[in-house]
Amino acid sequence: MPAIITITTDFHDDFSVSQLYGTIAGIAPTVQVIPVANDVQPYNIKQGAFIIAEAAAFFPPFAIHVGVVDPGVGTDRRGVIIQTNNGTFIGPDNGLFAPALKHRTVTAVIAIDGQKVNNHAATTFHGRDIFARAAALLATGTAAATLGTIVPAESLQQLQYQDHEVFYIDPYGNIKVNADPDAFPIGTTVTLRCPNGSIKTAGVHKTFGNVPPGTLLCYHGSNGTLEIAVNRGSAAALLDVKLGDVILITPLT
Repeated sequence: MPAIITITTDFHDDFSVSQLYGTIAGIAPTVQVIPVANDVQPYNIKQGAFIIAEAAAFFPPFAIHVGVVDPGVGTDRRGVIIQTNNGTFIGPDNGLFAPALKHRTVTAVIAIDGQKVNNHAATTFHGRDIFARAAALLATGTAAATLGTIVPAESLQQLQYQDHEVFYIDPYGNIKVNADPDAFPIGTTVTLRCPNGSIKTAGVHKTFGNVPPGTLLCYHGSNGTLEIAVNRGSAAALLDVKLGDVILITPLT
């Protein structure tokens, strides 16, 4: 079965990302490498974690997911290989994979020994020299346990989202928030209390086209979250919110 390696980074830089591709190709030239996102907000582990978790759900169990949102690169933070019943995850142990692991069974966690992967690794580019290389080695049959030390799954760093926290804003300005959509049935109305103190009212609809252009709405999003949008406009601009903000969403009685 051919291997698949996905790549998610905050690089915003084709030059840097190409070096991950080149590293993988040099070791495993037949492996399919699929970019998930290379435009994660710099240093934003929470956004990267959301993207990896949601994207990984659509890949087969044999896929290897490399995540590089790594503000602690070169410090004593661990690099890890996390093997599960539905995919393998490789990257820094900083909570980047915590959401993806919630609905998976972890079968092994290996703290990567950089010397066993690449004894010439650059201190500031573990994405290329450690994580991409480790993924390529696994794809060609190397046993993960030979690349480091097995550690307890309980030792992995965790990541917590606040209720109603904004964890993704797409290019249209649609806002994904950490809220269960089932708590906001279609056909109801909600109030949105924004960080700047403004309060908006929006209906919960099936889709954008159910309201006139320029109208604020909420809907049950495609990633299992409640989402906020403006039909043919930007909810992020209208509500003046950014990643990490909390929007207090309350159903009207």
